[in-house]
Amino acid sequence: MTRLRTAVVIVSYHAGPLLERAAEAVFASVFRPLEVIVADNDSRDGALERVVERFGERLRVLRLPSNRGFAGAVNAAIDWRERLVLEPKIDIYALVNQDCFVDPGWLGPLVTVLAADPTVAVAGGMLCNADSRTIEHAGAMVRPNGLTAHRGRGSPVIGEYEYPVEVDYVTGAMCAFRASTWRLLGGFDDGYFPAYFEETDFCLRAREVGMRIVYEPAASGIHLEATTMGRGTDTFLRVYHRNRIRFVARHLLVRGRWRKAVATELAWLAAGGGRKCKRILTAAYAGLPRELWAAKRERSRRGRRP
Repeated sequence: MTRLRTAVVIVSYHAGPLLERAAEAVFASVFRPLEVIVADNDSRDGALERVVERFGERLRVLRLPSNRGFAGAVNAAIDWRERLVLEPKIDIYALVNQDCFVDPGWLGPLVTVLAADPTVAVAGGMLCNADSRTIEHAGAMVRPNGLTAHRGRGSPVIGEYEYPVEVDYVTGAMCAFRASTWRLLGGFDDGYFPAYFEETDFCLRAREVGMRIVYEPAASGIHLEATTMGRGTDTFLRVYHRNRIRFVARHLLVRGRWRKAVATELAWLAAGGGRKCKRILTAAYAGLPRELWAAKRERSRRGRRP
């Protein structure tokens, strides 16, 4: 297989020592040729400076003047790289979170999946918890009301998740896609600020045009998950549900899907879902009319039926 030129984008925001560890793991990748781009969301903790001092010219750095969130920073990094006309074109872009530490052989399998099958839009791998023995992510699923779930969470690494499979989406913490797919889909929707659901939205849009999302367990790493907001905290839940409602308005409350979406949400609430975050859910629901109106305008602009 011809070596496809690949660039890895790491978004950083007040990462502390995690950023250096994440960059070190990426630079240890077996796959070549490889570029590494850090898109920094106006961090002030000195982490970026330490990484630049250590890796020097091996690292491309895009310093953003404000926090543009995960999607906005990824968009900015790829748009910037695509405009470098005197540099070799990038064939494949990969994403690695600042709290994700990839194994040396992680990238080759993802590139192989993309190169072998043009119907695959995005490929992602197995991410383990810090103990390296249990799974954090083996692909992911989206329920009819937009609630998401990682396959295999908490399961042993050895078992049913050792095999490739098509999934609803893969996490942006470690994934790869062709530059041509990025251009076709128009990048991430940076309205999912500061994070969550941008990769879910991207993968669903790919599936809507007939492409597939594949989980490839030969690509692996460790993901600490939600180190910025803290999983299960009020901050996490507020951003998660606000962006879930945005996702629901754009993809699930549409012709042919809305009844199932509403029924699933009501059943979830009746079973006690959201009991610990009622105020957060109320605020998220209050934004639904605005999101529905915005989604309708977007579909109209693209000439799509509601």
